[in-house]
Amino acid sequence: MAGPEDITFFSAVDRTKEPDFFKRFLDEGNKLPGIVASKPIILGGLRLNGGEKVLDAGCGLGDDTFEIARLVGNQGRVVGVDVSETMISEARRRDAAHDLTVEFEVGDAQASLRGRDLLCLPDGTDAYACSRCRACFRRDGSRDPSRRPALGI
Repeated sequence: MAGPEDITFFSAVDRTKEPDFFKRFLDEGNKLPGIVASKPIILGGLRLNGGEKVLDAGCGLGDDTFEIARLVGNQGRVVGVDVSETMISEARRRDAAHDLTVEFEVGDAQASLRGRDLLCLPDGTDAYACSRCRACFRRDGSRDPSRRPALGI
């Protein structure tokens, strides 16, 4: 089992000795000037115009999920999915401070991508899926070249 000093262990946050370390890590990372400056560029690359249905794979604490929800507006729908119950619980808690329609679900985005069911919201509705570290996908699982991944790393 990795300790909290292993920041690469986000796929097993709930099995570490200190899951709250990862929440603090994300919160501090989101304060870095480079991250703050990149957020509008990253979200702009998604080319959301309002009304879209978006699945935020690997949503963590929901910070980007909340911003995506603002972009799609009341006519859209945003669901954040993360493998960590700790992250999802905190995202749900933080959601209370926002006047947004956002849902958070525990789920394994990597396993779902292999099974191709990630591109549906939990109720089976088709959605545009985004992941900050991978790519944007169509319903058939192919990459969507008209949309950019939120982070091109």
